[in-house]
Amino acid sequence: MSASIPTTEPTTITRGDTVKWTISLPDYLPADGWTLKYAFIAASDQVTVTATDNGDGTHLVTISASSSEAFEEGIYHWQAHVETGEAETLEKYTVRTGQVTIKERFEDQESGYDARSFAKKTLDAIEAVLEDRATEKDLSYSIAGRSLSKMTLRELQEAREYWYGRYQSELRAERKALGKQSDKVLVRFT
Repeated sequence: MSASIPTTEPTTITRGDTVKWTISLPDYLPADGWTLKYAFIAASDQVTVTATDNGDGTHLVTISASSSEAFEEGIYHWQAHVETGEAETLEKYTVRTGQVTIKERFEDQESGYDARSFAKKTLDAIEAVLEDRATEKDLSYSIAGRSLSKMTLRELQEAREYWYGRYQSELRAERKALGKQSDKVLVRFT
């Protein structure tokens, strides 16, 4: 028995996995000559994927295991467009957009893996600096004509508040994705 194929784009992909999904676009049927293509883009990488006719009026998108291995870890934004025709009669329309997080495969790790998000890593780094800094000494210094300014204690505290909020948002999103209840407590006074 094979796994059921999702009908929407994935939000996460593990490098080295085969990934499939179908997309229904009633105005752009494969049988009418429309081809669906995806462009995934990150800071230093771009990957394109062309869907095939699934035979039931939907477009089947497949990223092979070797193709997903080519993705770099991180966030990719994507656009999907349909096209039909040749050169001068080409029609092309953007039909969907989104983003996907590419995750590393654990078995490919040579040593420990830091699964913390960027927000959590940043929050932890700020807290480590705050723990070591009780006073605002050495806020700036100069060496050989170059100067460097450090964040003040107040700036660090403000940054901590910001990144703490981002991290808490991630935790709420994870809980929601797992179907767990919100961390909010609702109270009614009568």
